[in-house]
Formats: sequence, structure tokens, C-alpha cells
Amino acid sequence: HDAGDWDGYGSHSIVPRYLLLAFELAPRNFSDGELNLPESGNGLPDLLDEAAWLIQYYRRSRAVFGGGVTGGRVDGDAAGDFPEQNGYPSYEDTRKWVVQGATAEMTYGYAGLAANLAYCCRQISSQTQPLEAAIADWTREAKSAYAWAEAHGGPNEAKAYASAWLYKLTGEEAFHGKFKEANTVKSADQTIGGSWNGGWS
Repeated sequence: HDAGDWDGYGSHSIVPRYLLLAFELAPRNFSDGELNLPESGNGLPDLLDEAAWLIQYYRRSRAVFGGGVTGGRVDGDAAGDFPEQNGYPSYEDTRKWVVQGATAEMTYGYAGLAANLAYCCRQISSQTQPLEAAIADWTREAKSAYAWAEAHGGPNEAKAYASAWLYKLTGEEAFHGKFKEANTVKSADQTIGGSWNGGWS
């Protein structure tokens, strides 16, 4: 959960990004079972389990939308009905849900998150239970989502974010080239880093 917010807005991806960054910087500081999560005891540090919550949400949306990722939108938010102010949990949420179609921007964002998660798993694979299957699975997810986004166009900042993570994870020069291409300045008034994906790329 994103502070009790149970939808999948793209901007909420900042939560797993921060959690994954904290883990990447100090992977030995985190362990399984320290946060008393439903996933505690699965062999993965709880911080990674918590980071994976929204990433897995996005993954499930790919199955519904033919390979692309969507963010959820709670219609009641627009009318000023916010659960954190009105005090009800997700299982009592009776508001109308509206889910947009898949977008390349969301899918690039997911590709970057999946690659980031695979990278973090690889950091500890030798110190915990073997994580090769999870690493391979999330790497495939990242590449597959990236290919979908490439085929459907999307903002350069989102492409740069996904490209950077796939290059860091795989070392494949093609992703490095895509990152440089996405960050090429094409006009004097172009800004880089202004979107929720851009600053992270």
C-alpha cells in the first residue's frame, strides 16, 4: 500500500523507487521478517516485498491490457472523497473505479521498476536463498514491457528511465544507446527531468 492509497497511479511509483533505492544503497541492512508483513518469511527482505507490492499490481494489469500497463483511478477522488480523510479501509471502498487503458508511459515506468527489482534481487542472491528464478523472471518482464512500450510510443523521459535500468541490469549496449537517444536535446527550450519518470532517469 502507498500510505493506505490502494490504486495504481503512475506517480505512486515513487514509493517503490525510494524503497528500492534504499535497498540498493545498503542491501545488508535489510532482512526477511523485520516488518511483520504478510510476505514475511518468504526468503526475501521485507523491504523488497513492500517495494514489490505496486510493481506486482502493474504486472497483473499487463495480463488485462495485452502487455501494456495501466494505472488505476478512483472516481471518488475527483469528487473529494478521500479514504484517508474519511477513515475507511480498502475493503470498504464502494466508490466507482475507473481504469484507463494501457499507456507507453506507464509501461516504460513498469519496465524500469521490474529491472530495478531484478537488480536488487541480484545484489543478495548469493547471501540468501537462490534468487536466480526471480531475477530471470523480472528481467523477462522488464524486457517484454519495454518492447511493448517501444511499439506504442511514449515520452522520452519514461523511455530514458526504463532504458537506464535495463542497461544497468543487463549491460546490453542497445539500452545504453536508447538512453542516450531519449536524452538527446533537440531544442533550446527542452527540459529533462520534469516528469515523475524524468527525474529518476
